[in-house]
Parts: sequence; C-alpha cells; structure tokens
Amino acid sequence: GRENPNLSAPFGHWNFSDAAGNLLAEGMEFDRVGWFNGEKLAPVCKDGKWAYLDAEGNLVTDFVYDACWDSQWAFDENTREYREISPCAAYSLTGGYAPVCREGKWGVIDETGREIVPTLYGGAAPYPGGAWLADGDV
Repeated sequence: GRENPNLSAPFGHWNFSDAAGNLLAEGMEFDRVGWFNGEKLAPVCKDGKWAYLDAEGNLVTDFVYDACWDSQWAFDENTREYREISPCAAYSLTGGYAPVCREGKWGVIDETGREIVPTLYGGAAPYPGGAWLADGDV
C-alpha cells in the first residue's frame, strides 16, 4: 500500500544534478532516490512507488516497484512522533542488474530497465553480476 503522505518525502524532494547544478530530470521531483554507482540506471521514488531513471534523465520504467530494503526514521505530523519506515528503498544496479519487487513478488531488471526475470519469485537479493532469487516463499 501507499505510505502516509506526511512521511513520503520527509526531507523534501530529490533530483540529480551535475557539478554546475543542472538538474538531470528537469521538472521532476522525487520523494527518494538511490544511486547510479557507475551504473546506467538509478532508482527513484514518487508516491511510495519506485521506477528507474537513466543518466540522461529519462524514466525507463514506470513507478510500479515497491521498496524492498533499508530503513529510515521520519517524523509523523499526525502522531507528532518519529517512526521507522522499513523497507524504504529500492536496489540500485550492481553489475548491470537489480532485484525488484512488485506486489510482494521478486524479479530482476537489466540496465535497460527491462524485466529479464519477471516478478514471480518469493525473494531476491543483489549479487555481483546478477541477483539471488528464491523459488517459493522466504
């Protein structure tokens, strides 16, 4: 499901820029971003869903993927308390591939954003040059 909108961008909006301050994805604001780490794509989040952006600032996937790892603390304006959001990130590419999660099922995308392994598996984790996949529930 979607996260509380008061927690979706607890630190403002994000984008990427070059050393001169030029925005990579002009006109776009993301709730969270991942990293390029020398890869061709980086994960970006909007309204609780993740997509992948290329180094030219083009979205190469739709915002269809779920957060699948990491955690962060955010202040909830409704309860006036901090709470942990977990998971809160999507995997960055490693060796040209990233595990992705959609509706609780896992697959793998390549550096073009294409699902080379459909989201049908019970779990996944990045592995140098690919991803580990679990067949069945984990």
